[in-house]
Amino acid sequence: MNLDAQHIMIDIETLGTGSRSAILQIGAVVFQPRSPRVEESFSVNVNLVSCVLAGLEIDAATAEWWRSQSDVAKLSLLDPAAVPLQAALAQLSTFVGVGRPIWARGPHFDIVILENAYRAVDAKVPWRYSAVRDSRTVLDVAQIVAPIRDAEFEPAHVALGDARYEARCVSYALLNLTRDR
Repeated sequence: MNLDAQHIMIDIETLGTGSRSAILQIGAVVFQPRSPRVEESFSVNVNLVSCVLAGLEIDAATAEWWRSQSDVAKLSLLDPAAVPLQAALAQLSTFVGVGRPIWARGPHFDIVILENAYRAVDAKVPWRYSAVRDSRTVLDVAQIVAPIRDAEFEPAHVALGDARYEARCVSYALLNLTRDR
């Protein structure tokens, strides 16, 4: 893995935990693993009706879970300019570009849901299966405790805030793993 190249961290907020969950928000950042600095960011709220029309699902228990989240997280989802799913995914594809490693905290959630959403709207997934990386694994291998979250810049359960925080965690872990090399 080229630690000097640009990488992408993705996070999504959903109305479910299944592989075909409706997507409420997508956040992504460009970062270099040797630096905790975010170089570019992307955030879009997704129109819920467009998700349902594409066959994505809403889970009542997750909808109820959202009621207990912070006001910051809940308010971040209220966007009258939320875009249709197909447009949101096209924007993400443009942001991701080609050939960069794609990270997520548990790719079996974020990445699988996004890939199913791309298929639901007959769009091409913008990354190769071999480009996907898991931040949980690198944190475990580095045997570190994640750094403290900057709640103002990296609010929890706000896709962009979570993506920023995860990128910083990956950078921190990889710096610790490669420190003596």
